[in-house]
Amino acid sequence: MRWLILSVVAAIVVVCWCFWMLFNDPCAPHGCAHGEDVPLRVPLPEDPAQWTASLPRSGDGSPYQPHIVKRFARDDVWTFSGDGGLEVTHWDGSRRVDRTPPLPEGFHVEDVEGTASDDLWISGWVMGPPRPVDPTGPDGVVVRWNGHEWRRVPVPANEIQLAPVARDDVWALFDGEIVHWDGHAWSPASMPDIPMPDSLSGEDPGAPLSDVIALGPDDVWAVGTVTTYVCCDQRAYHREVVMHWDGRSWKLLDLEIRGANLGEGFPDGNGGLWIPAHRDGEPLIMLHYRDGRWTKRTLPLPHGLRGPEIGEIVRTDTGRLLLTTTAYTTEGGSPTTVEYSLTS
Repeated sequence: MRWLILSVVAAIVVVCWCFWMLFNDPCAPHGCAHGEDVPLRVPLPEDPAQWTASLPRSGDGSPYQPHIVKRFARDDVWTFSGDGGLEVTHWDGSRRVDRTPPLPEGFHVEDVEGTASDDLWISGWVMGPPRPVDPTGPDGVVVRWNGHEWRRVPVPANEIQLAPVARDDVWALFDGEIVHWDGHAWSPASMPDIPMPDSLSGEDPGAPLSDVIALGPDDVWAVGTVTTYVCCDQRAYHREVVMHWDGRSWKLLDLEIRGANLGEGFPDGNGGLWIPAHRDGEPLIMLHYRDGRWTKRTLPLPHGLRGPEIGEIVRTDTGRLLLTTTAYTTEGGSPTTVEYSLTS
């Protein structure tokens, strides 16, 4: 009888706890109804470029993931594949040679960049044991190809984005902070202050940078978004962060973009760059900069899909730009890979 009574009491406690969590959990849907809703605003002229949407599939029906390709000449092509572990190959015009670097097991590629066939960089981190709570812990990994071998480059960061200009001129993001490599060591960059909006609701306001893109020694861009957390992991996007290096100093621009999150950019191959702007439930908007002018292009979404999420953007060995996203069916919410292509 005593065990029966204890079991009933335990069941009552569990039921009461579940009801308490249901009605008091700040992450429940009704708990996230508050918070600032920043209207989406992208006051830029339309760009004439045409992005084509498709639903690519591999032979086994799984979503297709394009390889990262670095093409320096017709007989000098590097391919980086992250499917099932990083594999690096080099095509010299007559044969394909394996150039996979010796990396720890569980290595996940974050970025691949390079200025020449004998100056390539790979950044990423090792997946496996729990990452340290300290965001500055040395969880990140960077290796560099010098034409003969891959060498490890020490980095005091977890997440690393790279933007090399020359062998002794490399910009990078270390956990969202801009640093510079002079050929010998990393040093923090002097950046302009980012003003916060007067009315800024939510918690933990900040302006995390998402990418740094180098078009030349005096033409480097850094992008991000001023955000706050309004409930759990839900964020409000207040304004864009776009900064430019002119060879002397970093300057902050104001494109008056509101309510969108700026993602990783990519050179357009003609002296400009593309930057995706994302907002939950809205079509993707591609921001385009070229010859001193900013424009935008809203990407089409195939019928029956909603809420695209940014994946990766790469250039193939044929010169096409490929933007991979994940959308969800309007009925059932099943994830679907959507690929956008642009021929420059």
